[in-house]
Amino acid sequence: MEFEKDFEIDGHRAVIIRHPQLGHLCGYLSVPPGHMLHGKDYDDESVPYEVHGGWTYAADHVPFEEPDGSWYFGFDCAHAGDLVPGIGHSVPGEIERDVPFVEGELRAALVSLKQI
Repeated sequence: MEFEKDFEIDGHRAVIIRHPQLGHLCGYLSVPPGHMLHGKDYDDESVPYEVHGGWTYAADHVPFEEPDGSWYFGFDCAHAGDLVPGIGHSVPGEIERDVPFVEGELRAALVSLKQI
């Protein structure tokens, strides 16, 4: 996977990756050990914020990396209404989600996570 952006938001690692085959973006946000969501599944009811298309990933690492002690929640931009470059066709009205869009979703999710 190609990293589009790897950055920090208030002490939490945030990563935006471009899917290697389909070309859409995926966003990942870390929670540290000791956080009440560390180790939870992405569809656990205690995960408070609904990102674009819903959380679709939870693991102890960003894809294609080794675990680093944090827990990561992730989402992708390959849902109804999203333009997925690797599919090769589009439906009128589909939107290709860009890096600023994914970053905005990650920032909004962090605000929600910090409130619990």
